[in-house]
This record gives sequence, C-alpha cells and structure tokens, in this order.
Amino acid sequence: MPFCAFVLLFLLLLPRPGSSEEISVKIGVLAYRGLAKSLEMWSPTAAYLTAKLPRHHVTIVPLSFDAINKAVERGEVDFVLANSAIYVELESRFGANRILTLKNRRLDGDYAVFGGVIFVRNDRTDINRLSDLRGRSFMAVTKNSFGGWIMAWRELQEQGIDPFSDFSSLNFGGTHDAVVYAVRDGDVDAGTVRTDTLERMEKEKKIDMREFRVIDVHLHSGEDARDLYSDQFPFLLSTRLYPEWPIAKVHHTSDELAKQVAIALLQMPKDSQATRAAGITGWLPPLDYQPVHECLRELQVGPYQHLGHVTPSEVVRKYWHVMLFALLALLSTSGAALYVQKLNRRLRHSHEEVERARNGLEVRVEERTQELQKANVDLQQEVADRERAEVFTKGILEAIGEGLIAVDREFRILAVNETAQRQVNLPANSIIGKTCHQIFHHLDRPCHQAGVECAVKYTFESGMPGSVVHIHQDAENEPVYMEMRSYPMQDRDGAITSVIETLNDITERRKLEAQLLQAQKMEAVGRLAGGVAHDFNNILTAIMGYTSLLQARLGSDEQALQYASHILSSSERAAHLTRSLLAFSRKQIINPRPIKLSEVIERVQSLLSRVIGEDIELRIFLSEREVSVMADPGQIEQVLMNLSTNARDAMAEGGMLLIETELVQLDEQYVRAHDFGQAGTYMVLSVTDTGAGLAADTKERIFEPFFTTKEVGRGTGLGLSIAYGIVKQHNGQINVYSDPGRGTTFRIYLPVVDQEAEALDIPPPAPVIGGTETILFAEDDEFIRELALKVLEDGGYTVVLARDGEEALELFMAHSGSIDLVALDVIMPRKNGREVYQAIRERSPSMRALFLSGYTADIIHRKGFLEEGLAFLAKPFSPASLLRKMREVLDKEAPA
Repeated sequence: MPFCAFVLLFLLLLPRPGSSEEISVKIGVLAYRGLAKSLEMWSPTAAYLTAKLPRHHVTIVPLSFDAINKAVERGEVDFVLANSAIYVELESRFGANRILTLKNRRLDGDYAVFGGVIFVRNDRTDINRLSDLRGRSFMAVTKNSFGGWIMAWRELQEQGIDPFSDFSSLNFGGTHDAVVYAVRDGDVDAGTVRTDTLERMEKEKKIDMREFRVIDVHLHSGEDARDLYSDQFPFLLSTRLYPEWPIAKVHHTSDELAKQVAIALLQMPKDSQATRAAGITGWLPPLDYQPVHECLRELQVGPYQHLGHVTPSEVVRKYWHVMLFALLALLSTSGAALYVQKLNRRLRHSHEEVERARNGLEVRVEERTQELQKANVDLQQEVADRERAEVFTKGILEAIGEGLIAVDREFRILAVNETAQRQVNLPANSIIGKTCHQIFHHLDRPCHQAGVECAVKYTFESGMPGSVVHIHQDAENEPVYMEMRSYPMQDRDGAITSVIETLNDITERRKLEAQLLQAQKMEAVGRLAGGVAHDFNNILTAIMGYTSLLQARLGSDEQALQYASHILSSSERAAHLTRSLLAFSRKQIINPRPIKLSEVIERVQSLLSRVIGEDIELRIFLSEREVSVMADPGQIEQVLMNLSTNARDAMAEGGMLLIETELVQLDEQYVRAHDFGQAGTYMVLSVTDTGAGLAADTKERIFEPFFTTKEVGRGTGLGLSIAYGIVKQHNGQINVYSDPGRGTTFRIYLPVVDQEAEALDIPPPAPVIGGTETILFAEDDEFIRELALKVLEDGGYTVVLARDGEEALELFMAHSGSIDLVALDVIMPRKNGREVYQAIRERSPSMRALFLSGYTADIIHRKGFLEEGLAFLAKPFSPASLLRKMREVLDKEAPA
C-alpha cells in the first residue's frame, strides 16, 4: 500500500485540527455536596470531553437544587446531570432527553442503581421501625433530593405516615453530609440520605458507622422483599432501588452533539482521571426510568403534583370571571341555576382533561422510552463499528514497521504508534503532549534553535516532504542512525495543520553500507595489486638476479658487496610489499594448517623484542588450554609484526606491549549483535599497547587502506589493512577497542579446529645443485631470459631460449627428443604457457614442466592458466631458488 494510504489511516487515530472558534458546551451538574465539591468531581470529565470533541470547549456549571430548573428553562446549559427525580421533572416540563446513565464506583464495584437510607443513632433503642418515627424530629437533604428524601417519603407513606403532619418537625439539611452530622450530634431523631453516603463518609474518616443504625424497611414489610429490593446490592438500604443519575440533553441541544458526547463518554476508560475524580466507573446506555415515574406519581410530586384534583386556588385563577358573573346572577334565581350547571359541566370537562393529560403523559413517556431504546441500539452499533475500525487501523499502523508520530505547529506530539514507543522505550502517555525535540533528541528547545536540522520545520514552512538523518547514542554509547521523514497534513482549505513524521532506524543499513565500502576499497586495492604484480615481479626478478650475479663477481670489494646487499634487501622489501598488498586484498595463496598460536608467538618473540626497541616492555600471557587453529603461520607472524610495529609507533616515549591468548565461546546472540561469522569456539589473540589511544573518527577508519596518522614517510597506511585482510582470509574477525588516553587493544578471533597441531620447524633449504640436462626456457621478458641463460649455464645445463609461446613450440619440435624440461612463463604473447604445455604433451606426454609467473598462484589457478599439481615458481626468484626448483622438478618421476 502506498505510504499516503498509511498516513490517512493513521489520521483516524488523531484528533482533528482545532479551529480558532471553539463552541462552548455547558453541563449543568446537581451540586448535592456543594458547589466546590461538584467542580472538583466533574471538571476532569469536562476536560476529557474537550479533548474528545474537536472545536468544542466543555465546562461544568454546578447548580443547587433550587437553581437547576431555572437553568434548564432559560437554556443556560446544554446538558444536565441530576438525580433521577429531577430528570423526570425536567423531561416532562422542558423536554430534557436522557442519553446515558452513570455507573457509580463504590466498594471496588460499579452500580447503576441506588436507593435511600433511613437511619438513627445506634443508642436510640426506642426507634426500631418506621412507625416509631411518629412524633419525632426528622431531617432530609432537600425537597427535590430523590435519594435524600423522595425515596424515603414513599416508604413512609406506604406505612401510613404523613411526614408533614406526623413528625414533630421536618427539616432539610441541604447536603447529605449535613444530615448525617445532625443525626450523629442529636440535633434530630432520624434522617435519610442516599445509599453509600454512610459508607463513603466512614471511608473518608468523617464518621464511625458503628454510631448509626439503619431502619431496614423491607424486614417489616408484608411484601416479598425480592420484588422490591436487591439482595446483591452491597450498601445499607431502606428503600426500593432506582436507576442512577442520567445525563440528558436539553431541548435546544442538537442530536448530533448529543451523539458525540454519548460516544465519548461510553469510550471513557474505567480508570481514567475523569472517572476516578467523579467516583464513577463509566457510563452505560440509559436505563428505564419508569420506576421513578411511579414513585413521583404515587407522591404526586414533580410532573404529577396536580394529578387527579383541582384546587380552589386553581378554580379561582381560571374561572374568576365566571364566578363574578355567577355572583351577579344570584340576583336572578334562574340565572344562577343556569350558571351553576354550566360550571359543573366545565368542572367535569376539566377533570376529563386532567385524566387525558395524565394518560397522555404516560403514553409520551412510553414512546420516549422506545425511542431511546432504539437510539441506544444504534449508538452501541456505531461505537462497536468505530472500535473495530480503530483496531483495524492500529493493526495496519503497527505492521508498517516504522515509528509514526503526529506533530502540531508547536512541535507537540499529538499521537504516536507502538513502534515509535519502542524506539524511545516510553509509553504513549509519556510521549503525547511533549515536544518531539524533548522525546527524540533530548533537547530543551526546538532542533533548529539548537543547530540541528529539522524535517518537521522544513515541511511546515515549505509544504513539501522533508528528510533528515540524526545520530543518537544508545545505552551502550554506540551511534544510532535515525532517518526521519516528514509529510504535511492539510485541512479542507489546504492549510497545513500538522505533520506526520516517520522514524526509521537505519543503523543496520549504515553498517552494511560501511562493510560494502570497505569491501569495495579492498577490491580496488586488490585489482591494483593484481594488476601491477606481474610486471613489478618481473622487474624485481631481474634486479635480484643480476645483483646476485654481481655479488659473485665482486670478489673482496667490501663496499661494493655492501651496495649490492642493499639492492637485494630493498628488492626483497619491495617483493614483501607486493605480497602484503595481495594479502590485504585476499588474493595471496595461503597455506593453512593446524597450528598453535602459542608456538607462533614464541617463535617470533625475540624478533618482536628487537622491533619494538628497549623502551617498550614486552609481556606475553598465553592460555593454558592448548587448542589448534587452521592458519598459515607465516601470515599470522605477519599480523603480529604489523600490530606490534603499529603499537611501537603509538608509544614514542616508551610503554608496555601486551600479547595474550584466550579461549572463548561465542553464542548466537553475540554473533548477531557484532555482525560476526558463526557461533562456536574461538582462540582470541589480543595485542594491547599503553599508547595515546584512538579518537572515535580514527577508530572508524583504522583498517582503511592507505589511511595513516603518521608523518609523511613514516608509513604506507597498509599495515593494519594487511592484518585485516589476512584475518578475514582465515575466516576470522579483528576488532579494535580504544579511547583517547587509554591505549589500544586489537582482538583477533580465529576459529578452533579439532585437529592435532603440526610442528612449525622450517626445514633447511636444499643445496644448490646443477645438472647436465637440456632445458627449454620460454620467457617474454628479455632481462629474465638472459638472467636464466647465465644462471642455468653456470649450473651445467644446456639452455634453449624462446621469446613467446609460438617460438617455444617451434624450438621444441626442432630439438625433439633432446629436451628434458620446459620452463614456461604462464603469460606470454601469441600462446600462453598452458597452451604451449598442452601442445607439447600431445607429442611428449611424459615431458616435465616448470611454470613461472609474476602473478599469484591464486590468480593462475582461478583463471585456468595452470592445472593443479604442476610445478610453479613465483617471481621474483633468486638464482639459487631457480636452480633448486629445476633440480627438484627434474628429479621427480616424469608424468604418465
């Protein structure tokens, strides 16, 4: 899927950009515990709704029992949250419409119903049932408090008690807590509050519940308690249970806004700040409030206060003109009778209208309940659909594999996916609302102000996607490369309101790129070395050969002999440099065999001591566990020599050189973390100096060919590169560990083999012996031909010289039967050495052959110029090595 599609899906999780004109939404809340407490409880809910409703600002308006009706009637609030009785009256009088019912958080549970509690002090043994309250003083919360008065009033009335005439006094405390304190302090004999009040106040350490006793009405009721009371309800209870407080929209509030509020409240997390502050666990679709209607109808309060009777005051108010006329009509008996009959008819008609109004109200309540039930079903379906869409979108966003954040113009993070959370090891609630430079760059100001390139700022200013790579440090102080790409998000008018930024960890890619670059450099050096090796070695062969011949003729001229020795020494150094270049590029043939590193170190110990000088102390600690590694001892000596020389140069004022070996086991986790070869057992060779150490940028380039920090003329910059190439050719690993001022350690890992180590003793060279055989020598370099002619003739041989492959074949045919050995340069004009030898073998299958070349044996074999098993002498060679090799080949059994 294209990236833009992922971004569009990501936006589903974001709040829409705000508008400069916010719509004010006011929620009126019944302040049954006082105005300040009401704000404390419900302000977090307003903040939650403000965050959930784009372009809306929600506030709480606490209302007393006396003020709530007027606020709704005047349209001063858009929603109202009150007890069930007040809601029913608001529904009937002003068209309020419930949208949800709250779930109270009590005793670690949630409850959508509540009741009333009638209680006395525990020491009032004279009051045990409701009938004992006659002639006593009584306190309730307010006349409009459903749980704090109306519920208890219904139970009292059913027991035949008229609280307005049977109590010695009926008082209203204003709040639930005030009623409890009045009973506790003996100001009144009994009181009533809503359920859970006593439990709550004890939890708040305001009272001791042992000081109170509840009059349990249903224990003394003749009705089946299961029909009216819930045995599962955990709080002290004296009345029936009724649905909890609803939140309702008032008549002028749009259905769309009510729907948005309902969805937001249904999605409110159970343990959010808003639910905890309000003492609830959430909301559910509105319950059936018919039991509340029944209660109010029995008591004839609220919308039912004029049900079933017409008061004299109402008659006077409505029919004063009729009564006045009737009074005047008393002057006439017939007129009075007529008007009395008419009045009776009107009274009957009024009664019928009241009856119809009552029936109509019940019908409207039923119709409204059915509408709400249908709306609840639709609302629940929409909530479920939205939740499924969010789960689906979230799954897609996590499948992208990149971190995603949304940032506003103040660089605040609006949303974040789980991948980005893992990248910074922080949860979403610790990221959202913070700035991107705080979270991802650990800066106290925007990136551009701190001199750091910022893709988000670029996109906000240019309207174009941006891209930048930042380098961070991980927990182990290793560099982490983070690629950040930014994309503009626009509103309908084309204005950029936010920016989506992707976060991609490219550290592994950078490592691979560095490895590729290193391989390319090695390949370039290898091509260079292989390209010049042939011609360079031909030149060195002539220099070394003729110098050796010159030494033999100088006699006792010591100064001339010394000059010749210097020429030979320099030539050998040049030959060694060529071999080193080939070793670095892994084009040099190595001869691996099972060896012990300890023996290699002990063999070169004295040489190393001379190389590093007297000012540097050499210490060697070898592992007690002797195991074998597959390696070319000469190449390992070369590595040791290069590392020791490098250490010497780093300790100009003296120090200590430490060489150690140890056996280690590398598991899969270590191999993956360090880009190593394979898990297994390795012998580690460590070379440590006490020099000045390496800076971070130097350490990164330490194995690059021709890179050096030494003065001009003090080194080629190839020593460590050659060591690197040799170790890699042995399937090993070389790492460097260094900090400025702390010296440097090179650790070389070589895989252990389960084979017995071979001895390192080097047999003495064979004596130089000539012969009387005839040799065909084919070489395209004139100087080497003349050199070979002189050396071989001095050794007693008869020599036939050829300048190229074609001439070699012609001379072989001309001297058929007299040639004992053909010495062929591998690369010659017209025909190469292999082609000449194949043509000769067709005529003489047993002919002995010696191949010579300035190329390495690896190139010769790989390119097919030479078959395995045939004799080969690499250039440059000395006269003595040429004679030894000739004698070796001639003395071997001729090929079949």
